[in-house]
Amino acid sequence: MKAAGIIRIIVGLVIAVLLTAILVVLLTGNNIFSRLGWNNGWIDRFTDRTSYSSGGVNADTGEIVVSDKASVDATNIKRIKIDWVAGSVNLRVGTGSEIVFSESSYRNLTDRQKMRYTISDSGVLEIHFCEDLENIFNWFSVDANMPAKTLTMEVPASLMAQLDKLEIESVSANIDLSGVYGTKVDLSTVSGEIRCADIATQDVELSTTSGGIVCENTTADALEVDNVSGSIRVEGEYKQVKADTVSGEIQLALAIAPDSIKANSVSGNIKLALPEGASFSANLDTVSGSLSCAFPGTLGSDLVVVDDGKAEYRFSTVSGNLAIEKN
Repeated sequence: MKAAGIIRIIVGLVIAVLLTAILVVLLTGNNIFSRLGWNNGWIDRFTDRTSYSSGGVNADTGEIVVSDKASVDATNIKRIKIDWVAGSVNLRVGTGSEIVFSESSYRNLTDRQKMRYTISDSGVLEIHFCEDLENIFNWFSVDANMPAKTLTMEVPASLMAQLDKLEIESVSANIDLSGVYGTKVDLSTVSGEIRCADIATQDVELSTTSGGIVCENTTADALEVDNVSGSIRVEGEYKQVKADTVSGEIQLALAIAPDSIKANSVSGNIKLALPEGASFSANLDTVSGSLSCAFPGTLGSDLVVVDDGKAEYRFSTVSGNLAIEKN
């Protein structure tokens, strides 16, 4: 009985070690074996759950893996969607008839760390940071130490007339957009900064948590900007403006007087600059903030009416002040 018990214990330990080893293989892919020099053979066949090569096609998802630089015909592209994690995303106007994009990093990338893209039948160009990170196994096999990367894209000027939407989402990557736009532009990041300039579109949506937002020389029917602790600075021409922040300052320098403005802040100040001859009414709902206005009109502690007060502007703060100035 004593010997049988010892055997059972030994068998149990062996099984536990084997199960642990299998779990490590599934979670880490072949990285741990590569470090031990055990490449190729049955280990690779067991742990390699994808079938693509650098610059090739992932047979499981249909994504094209970019090894250096990629270009696609812009003729039938109706929408561009970019999902990026860390680093930066830079979009510029290019020449020719192709969308050209490439990535760079401070170190060499494995195939699984390289960006990939797809083009749908409906004309949607999607670019992803790397292999699918929604799969929990990939957090271990793809990115135990994922480097930040810079995505650079050039979009031909001819595409701007047909692009329905440009959408960029990131975690900590900065977004820099210049001259590239669709009917709608949607840029969002968690902790990165956003800068967009020289665009003309119908709708612009910009959002971040802690990075600053700058929007310059832009024309749009509607602009919506959301931030938490970062600042907001907007210049351009808009019919409707909505801006929200918690502790960051809001600066709006507008070339024309919008039909409506709604801006909310907790402790950050709000500065609004309008052209000479603007006609508007501005109401400030605040706890301890103050209202000042450089335009002649009827001024109260929380309300100012300039000319006929046709355009309606609404502001809300807790302790932030509102200053209305002339351009």
